[in-house]
Amino acid sequence: TPEVIAYEKIVTKVADKLVTKLGIIPLFPKPDEVEIILVWHRADYRVKDLDNILKSIKDGLTKGKVWSDDSQVTSMLLRSVVDTCGVENEWVEIYIRMIPRMDLRKR
Repeated sequence: TPEVIAYEKIVTKVADKLVTKLGIIPLFPKPDEVEIILVWHRADYRVKDLDNILKSIKDGLTKGKVWSDDSQVTSMLLRSVVDTCGVENEWVEIYIRMIPRMDLRKR
């Protein structure tokens, strides 16, 4: 939808600004594996698709050079929360961290 595309562009712009400010491009180069935790604060109880929000955020973070490729995201926690504190706007908290590679091959 046009709303999702517009949201992805905002995420890209913010991510690119942060990565450029830090001077590390991409922030998580290959072969780093990355975990993201996403908390979507919704303004109401209307049914919305968390998958679309996740996709637009992952695409925006990839285009914003946070990581080299979104296949590096090997762990995700997604949560949708209705924020009834009178806040009319929706917002998203995004936490990103590198996770250690796990080699499960027989030693």
